[in-house]
Amino acid sequence: MVYLFSKPINLLVGTRDTEFFEAGAYRFVNDAETLAKGVIEVLYLLRNSLFHGEIVPNNDAQHIYAAAYHILHELVQAL
Repeated sequence: MVYLFSKPINLLVGTRDTEFFEAGAYRFVNDAETLAKGVIEVLYLLRNSLFHGEIVPNNDAQHIYAAAYHILHELVQAL
């Protein structure tokens, strides 16, 4: 769940929903704009957690931040 503009929004859909975007074992809402906002917010929250010392940069965190880097790299390249 992300908080887009301070309003909580669940990006995952249930098993009964017919329209969704599937990535791996997860089903996401079929709304590109909402998903993009969610991804950007998650990247921003990861950045804040690292910058403000809430996460210690270790090997476990490195896997998450490596994936976040690749996502952010693709977003910046698309601009």
